Amino acid sequence: MPDHAFNPQRTFVILQRVNQVPVLASCTNCKLKFFTPNTYYNDHIGAEEYLRGKYDEHTCEGDEPRRRWRG
Repeated sequence: MPDHAFNPQRTFVILQRVNQVPVLASCTNCKLKFFTPNTYYNDHIGAEEYLRGKYDEHTCEGDEPRRRWRG
């Protein structure tokens, strides 16, 4: 079982909907954002399942800032 399952502050939240379709979601703990691909823009159930799947797959890095690419 993933270690993030025991983090009570880790919550999935939908931030934006377009025509009832969730298009943007986030993890409240690490603030990682998840976007719905265009193929789900007419399927509100599929879009939410996709976002929840991405949320379930991600690993929170806690309060540490995420690394940024420097080029």
